[in-house]
This record gives sequence, C-alpha cells and structure tokens, in this order.
Amino acid sequence: MRNRELNRKVKEAISDATPDILDSIINDCEKKKGTVIIMPKQTTQKSGIRNILAMAAAFALILTGLGFSMFYYQNWAVASTVSLDVNPGIEITLNRQERVVQAKALNEDGAIILGNMDLKNTDMDVAVHAIIGSLLKNGYLNDEANSILISVDGKNTEKMAAIRNLLSEKVDEILLDNGVEGAVMSQVVADRNAEEIAKTYQISLGKAQLIDQFCKANPRYSIKELVGMTVNELNVLTQSAGLTLQNLNVTGAPSLKAYITPEEALKAALQGKSFTQADITELDIELEHEQGIIVYEIEFNAGSVEYEILVNATTADVIRTETDENEPAISEGQKISWEEAQQRALAHVGLTASDVQNLTWELDREHGIVCYEIEFETSEKEYDITVDAASGEILEACAERNDDAVPQGQYIGQDRATELALAYAGVAAADAEDLSCELDEEDGKMAYNVEFEVGETEYAITVDAVDGSILNAQTEQDNASAMQEQYIGSEKAKALALSHAGVSVSDAENLSCELDEDDKIYSIEFEADKMEYELEVDAVNGEILKSETEAED
Repeated sequence: MRNRELNRKVKEAISDATPDILDSIINDCEKKKGTVIIMPKQTTQKSGIRNILAMAAAFALILTGLGFSMFYYQNWAVASTVSLDVNPGIEITLNRQERVVQAKALNEDGAIILGNMDLKNTDMDVAVHAIIGSLLKNGYLNDEANSILISVDGKNTEKMAAIRNLLSEKVDEILLDNGVEGAVMSQVVADRNAEEIAKTYQISLGKAQLIDQFCKANPRYSIKELVGMTVNELNVLTQSAGLTLQNLNVTGAPSLKAYITPEEALKAALQGKSFTQADITELDIELEHEQGIIVYEIEFNAGSVEYEILVNATTADVIRTETDENEPAISEGQKISWEEAQQRALAHVGLTASDVQNLTWELDREHGIVCYEIEFETSEKEYDITVDAASGEILEACAERNDDAVPQGQYIGQDRATELALAYAGVAAADAEDLSCELDEEDGKMAYNVEFEVGETEYAITVDAVDGSILNAQTEQDNASAMQEQYIGSEKAKALALSHAGVSVSDAENLSCELDEDDKIYSIEFEADKMEYELEVDAVNGEILKSETEAED
C-alpha cells in the first residue's frame, strides 16, 4: 500500500514536467521494495515530495515564461512598418503575423482619416482597406488627386518587397472598385539618411526618401521646398521631368484634371503680346513647381527675343515673364566641335576622359551666347562646365560632391553641426540666443543651416552635413555698415532701372525701391502704360540682374 501511494504522488508531481522518466522512477521504487534504508529521523517522505513538487513548479514557471515571450514576439513585437501618404500621412506598425500593432496619424489630415477607428490587432489588408475607404470618403483621393505613396520598412528586404507588391495591388483594386483610376507609388525604405529628414520636417520616412531622391535627381529643387507638397503634386513633377527614381515602383498616371491644359497655358502666356503662336519657335512647355504652386514653365523664341513665362496651372494667371535678347545663331563653321569642347572642359579640371563617367553634353544658349553644357562625374565629385561654342573659352565651371558616393548614415547630426558652427563663430553655447539648426540642400549638397544671435549680431552658418566643413558664414551686423558705403544708392538704382526699361521718371507710377542687404540687390517696381515692371539691380556695380514685365490685371 505504501509503494502504491508513493507511486501515485510521484506521478502527480512530475507528470507534466518530466513524462519521459516516469517509468524509470517507478521501477526504481519497485527495486527498493522491502529494502531497509537507514535515514535521519527528521528526513521524511513528505520533504522529498516537496522538493520534487518545487522542481516541477519551477519548470512549469519557466515554460509559462517562454510561452509568454513567444506570444509577445509573435503578436506585439513590431516586425515591419507601413506608411500611407496622400497629403494625410498615416503609419501602421505590424507584427510577424501581419496584424496591426499600432496605427497613428503623422499630421492633422491623418488624424481626420483615422478618426475613431481602432485598428489594433486587425489584419493588414483589413486596416489598409479601412484607411483607403476613409481617404475616399473624406475627398483626399479622387479623380483630381489620385496618387498615393506606399512605403514599407523592415529588416527582411525580400518580405518587405512582397508586402509592398501586395499592398500596391490591393490599393489599386480598392480605388478601381470605387471608380478612381489610381496612381500608386510604392517603395521599400532603403535610404537611412532619410530618417533625419523625416525627423526634421515631421513627415513619414517614406515621403522623406521620395523627396530626397527627387532632389538628388533634380538639383534645382530643395527638400524644404517640396515637403509641403501633396503626393499627387510630387508624382506630377516626377512624371513631367521624366525621372526614374531608384527603388520606386509606379503604376498608373497622376491626375492632371485639377490643372489647365498646356494649350490653355500657352494661350494665357501669349495674351496681350504683339505676336501669335504662328510667330514663335523652339516652344517648350513643362509642369514645374514655383512658390508653393504647380505652374507651367513656357519657353519660346519670338523674333530676336527669348521668353520664359510662368503660368499658374490652376488659375491660368501669368506669374512671371522674363525676356532675353538672342544673339544671331552661329553656323557649324563658326563653332568648335563637341570633341574639342570636351577636351577643354576636362583639361580645365585636370582630368582625362578615362577618369570620368556619365559624360553628357548639349548645345545651349546662356545669356545670348551659344555654348556647350558639359556634365560628368568621378567617384568623388560631379562637374558642370560651360564652354563658349565659338571661342572655346570656359564660361563657368562648377564642382560638387557626389552625394551618391557618400555612405548611408554618414550625416554628422544637428548637435555636431551646431557645435562646429558655434566654434567657428567663437561663441559659447550659453551666449547664443534663438539657436536653430535645420537640414537642407545647398547647391546640390546636404548641409545644416545654423542660425543664432549674440547681442545685436545675427549669425547664419552653413555646415556640410557629411564632413562638417563650413560652407558659408554670414553676420548681418558685420556686413551692413561696411557695404552701405559701397552701394550705388537707391536713386541711381532707380535711374538705371528706368533707363533699361525705356520709361521716363514722369511716366513711372508707384515707383518703389528696396535694398536686400543679404544679396546686395535693389528690387525696383513700377507701372507704366498698363504694364507692371520688376527689375533687380546689383547694389554695388549697378548691373541689371533681372527684368520682368507683366500686363496689369
């Protein structure tokens, strides 16, 4: 009876923890049957059972902990992040089962889209369907704005690409089911440099990567200029410029229904002119971005004058008109060959054809001079050289760091940039007021713009984002008094502007003149004979830098 009772208790104690050794324990008990074992009086059968029970309880606790850890890893640990950008920005984090851990708005419009929706623990496709439905319902996705950016971020690149493709097809299907022909832009986040851009401008990592790549492909734009644009506007600019951005898949075409047609823009540009469309040559019309709006940039020649006119793509208003006198074109016999221009450009920077890649050229006209625009790059720099097509003279040569060769994640950071700027200015951090540091693109390279004040002096220092070198430094108080003595003065600036426009002082109305001390330019505006004039005059040498005319409304 005692042996059966012992067997039963042992089996109960270890049945869950160690089932594989139960039989051997029972056999050992059978072998000991009838054997007298001398033990201390205080050592009892109950204490042995308590030890076994404690071991079993500890083992069960370990199993419970392991089970909870596995449950957390599978259900609550973030495995990937999906961002959806239209103008609303929404970020969804997913677990390994592709169920939602969290959905959060990245801006006020995103908060409107999420509303009171609780998407936690829902399947990814269910959550995306709900968000797209809300975007449609609230009018953010429609026939006039049909673009959406899907960005996926995670460690497993292949799986992230699969999620991107799945969501792209799903979103396209949802839009078609709702009568919208969508333009779906999708990407896997690969540019870690975009993280600081996203942090600086409070946008999604995906939108930051798209804008960063766009600016690198089209240096005329800056990151700061584009962060406020909607995804449809960014898509329109990308398609208009014919850009193919790395790691970006695009299906469908961005909607242009919110804009006037190129023909309507040209009609607006020619209104009030003394010539017609039949009189113009070398017509080029492109959608561009200017002063926060989408515009048509219209260029053409009329007689001996070259025109560049910007027309608001939404309202058809003429925003700006610029003209430049064309010099007579030179014949083939009067200009040097492309090969000779190339040799002169390379020799100017001390390189040979074997040292460079991606060498391109085009025959162009700069300020009325026919010239070769030659571009090439090395592993370290990008070059842009202008060669006079008649004389072979180097008119302009620019060299910038090749950012594509900069390893990812190598920006020095805002704290280090601020430290370098203060050290350059010889100012202690405690003495600097209104201190700010902003990452932006300066002349084709990423840089930190650090600004602060010390007493009456304002500092603006530009620090290279990669190597920390000081690219530019200005102090407003230091320059103001010294430069004032060198300026030609507002009266002379106005006289030069009126003379350039062929307008007398008596005929000019609403004449104004403002000095921009930072750029050392006088901005002069006036009206005459139902025309509005705007000119810029160099404050030091009196050169006319810009001349624009526009018909009064």
